[in-house]
Amino acid sequence: MSNKYSEIFTAGCSFFERAYDHDLENSRNNKYDGKVDSPDFWYQHSFPKLLSDKLNLPFTNVAKPGHSNSFIIRSAYDFITNRNNDSHAVMVLGLTSLSRKELQAPKDNKYHPVTPTDHHVNHPNYLKYFSQYIEPEKFSHLIDNNYKYLFNTELALNELIQQLNMLEAYARVNRIKLIVFFSFFKSHNLHLSDKIFDPKNAFDYFNFGFGDQRVLAWTDFIDLYAPNHKGGHPFIYDNNVLANYLASYINNGKVERLVVNPKYYTAGLDLKFI
Repeated sequence: MSNKYSEIFTAGCSFFERAYDHDLENSRNNKYDGKVDSPDFWYQHSFPKLLSDKLNLPFTNVAKPGHSNSFIIRSAYDFITNRNNDSHAVMVLGLTSLSRKELQAPKDNKYHPVTPTDHHVNHPNYLKYFSQYIEPEKFSHLIDNNYKYLFNTELALNELIQQLNMLEAYARVNRIKLIVFFSFFKSHNLHLSDKIFDPKNAFDYFNFGFGDQRVLAWTDFIDLYAPNHKGGHPFIYDNNVLANYLASYINNGKVERLVVNPKYYTAGLDLKFI
């Protein structure tokens, strides 16, 4: 059990929600193929649950598929605000695609996620919350044009870094350790290094043991030991790798760069390192 913290909070997109060994879009052969008696099996092998088990700490996970960094940061802020004790806690945020956004419906007082790849008018959020206000064709054009004319990746990254620095300050005064990393997309496709590793940034960016020399996302890290991974969702094995890695980082304040031995890459339930 970690003697530094009393609980864990995690927030992210689908990568944090559960294991995806059943993901048909990913051709990796090395996946868990045992009999699954319940859908709960996949949730029990999510990264947050495995991290909780390895640290022997209670956890709260609010990951939701398709949700945005705004959702992730707001959920973290709400957790801090609503927490009813002052013990030390650790907060792990799996940042997602910069292009994911949220909409505010006129009357329901809730946020609703959208992405550039949504089939907008068939999306449950449109049918449930927006169809009463705007016609399908107009709604689809609104979202498509927003991404085409009103979105800038560099500005979105700047805004995210500002939010993380402010969240770090709020977390620190409330005795919470904040750790963030990118999970969803290939981070090397963006020029993130200078901005993520700016010495003025206060938040702890976890870079999988690569220090400040190379920005990795979780997907990039998986590629190091499973090159046939197509960039899709993590499997049980991947969740185990990250949970072991991050548990060591949380307990020791640092972590050596780990090398995963491919010859042990079998079902994913018997994690071994060299």
